[in-house]
Amino acid sequence: MTIPYQSAWDILDSTKLKDFMRCPRYCMYRHIFGWNTDNPSNHLIFGRAFHEAMEYLLLHGYDHKSLIKAHELMVENYRKDLPEETDELFEPKTPKNAFFALAAYCDKYKDDLKLNDVLHTEIAGSITIGKDKKIYFRMDSLLKSKATGKVFSLEHKTGSGLWLWEERWGLSTQVGTYTHVLNCLYPVDDVLGVILNSVHFLRNKSSWKDLNTLGKTTKKLPFDLFRLYSPRTTAQMRVWLENVNYYYDAYFNEINILLNSSKDANVLTAFPLNENSCISYGKVCEYQDFCLAWPNPLKKFDQVPLGFKKEIWNPMEQDCKTTVNI
Repeated sequence: MTIPYQSAWDILDSTKLKDFMRCPRYCMYRHIFGWNTDNPSNHLIFGRAFHEAMEYLLLHGYDHKSLIKAHELMVENYRKDLPEETDELFEPKTPKNAFFALAAYCDKYKDDLKLNDVLHTEIAGSITIGKDKKIYFRMDSLLKSKATGKVFSLEHKTGSGLWLWEERWGLSTQVGTYTHVLNCLYPVDDVLGVILNSVHFLRNKSSWKDLNTLGKTTKKLPFDLFRLYSPRTTAQMRVWLENVNYYYDAYFNEINILLNSSKDANVLTAFPLNENSCISYGKVCEYQDFCLAWPNPLKKFDQVPLGFKKEIWNPMEQDCKTTVNI
């Protein structure tokens, strides 16, 4: 083998699969080589910290005392990676702004725990998708409606706006995976599906300034609280299963090709490029320069580029409260 095999490559979850669908070469750099930008991502760090606050509210209620504690936990989590002096760079996703969104969230959804029982939070594990095939998952919470007895997954999301946000979830592999988990854990008739629980922080400087200086604003609130119900029919789940199996096989096939490739080859045929994904989320892919410069990146495998660090993503190494293997 030209490069050493790593067991973390076998931990295939919705994130890795989505990255592979986006561009196989992008997936190779990020998840096989493990090259990730050395600069901390405010979006990831903020989302992780906000998730901790949301979990605390689900477990302890939405009253004022819980709000204060949830925000304290969020700040503590966020400050592990980003100090206060960086907040100005990352507006509006800052711990201070998060307090106002959390307060509004507690008010808007104050009846959550009256209407639902919280079954689990932070669930992780793996689930079969075919013979000798499994996909890994991490779910934020499982709730059960007191009125209908139906179980659903409430998945927390933070974003920067609602433009075309709803449309991205209709064929989401992640939503399909969570629905598959629910359908295997509970009778299908008892499953409601997945609800995407989103808080979007908008770039409205004047409104944020009002909130931070006056504690209120007469302008439009600079955040949106939105819940999107994203159900899947049996027919749609059959499509999901076929699709996820196709890309599962393709992913491991590319790994086999890579392991049998040579550093001396003129071109690397494994994990081919997808030119339609060089621009994503309004920015150029961080690996584009490598794709332009290196016909065979295997020659650079042991040389982590400047501005990058080696870190192979393994979702099973993250903390969880409940582990399920189905």
